[in-house]
Amino acid sequence: MTFWERYKLAWNRRVPFYRIIGPLLLVFGLVRLYPLANLWIGSHEAIGRVVDVIATTGTCDAGRRTYYECTKFNAKVAYSVDPSKKYVIDAKAGDTKGYNQPIELANLKKGDVVRVLHNQKLMQAFPAKELYGHIRFFLIPFFFGIFFTIAGYWKYLKRTSPVNLTSVT
Repeated sequence: MTFWERYKLAWNRRVPFYRIIGPLLLVFGLVRLYPLANLWIGSHEAIGRVVDVIATTGTCDAGRRTYYECTKFNAKVAYSVDPSKKYVIDAKAGDTKGYNQPIELANLKKGDVVRVLHNQKLMQAFPAKELYGHIRFFLIPFFFGIFFTIAGYWKYLKRTSPVNLTSVT
């Protein structure tokens, strides 16, 4: 048996798995992306200012099950969509190694300008730079779902011939 024949045999065993897992991942990704897309589409951009930066000590993830002592910075961002209402949200302002580090090491300083996405209907808001961080986790299964769905039905798609739409009179 040649390499190509073994490859085709192994591929034929995987195709049913792809046909099952692909649409499931696709549906999972769509279901999880819908609320975020709804939030993003109905959002208005507002300009906020950092009013306070808070430092807390804790542990940070360095990857591969490794953690280190760190100081995490959170910023309070005040913004208004209309002049009568003011809102305050929390935004991540970075972290640094070591406990009890000075606030000057934060990415956001008091008085900095921050773009904020605010959805009045859903009453949700977050800094615009964190949008990708929210969506990234759900884009991965969505794109894997597209890949596995196409891979599972590729042989079927290649075999079907185009429909001949000639009228019979």
